[in-house]
Amino acid sequence: MVLYFDANTRYRLGEERELYERLLAHSRHCIEVPSGKRADGLMLRAATACGGVIVSRDKYRDYRKKHRRLIDDPARLLGGGVRAGRLRVPALEIDTALPASAQEAWDSLQPLQVTE
Repeated sequence: MVLYFDANTRYRLGEERELYERLLAHSRHCIEVPSGKRADGLMLRAATACGGVIVSRDKYRDYRKKHRRLIDDPARLLGGGVRAGRLRVPALEIDTALPASAQEAWDSLQPLQVTE
């Protein structure tokens, strides 16, 4: 699993910015796309190359021509998102409460951290 973030993510997080930066520093599963590049294109190229799956509410209309096979495949582009403190991905039958704070989420990930 890889999470892709636009370069402006760190500026939109406010008080949770430090936790975000720690996550990026300690995980090979999180990628911050360089400024000037769009995360969507990088993510779609990576998913296409490895046969990956994307979970997003985005319809990727700007990329339909180049990535039609992935975008039109309901087994590879799964709708989902966060609302009212819950993560929902209907195609995977996921409907779960999220941790109350980023710090709580970080603390729950600590046992999974692998030193690099």
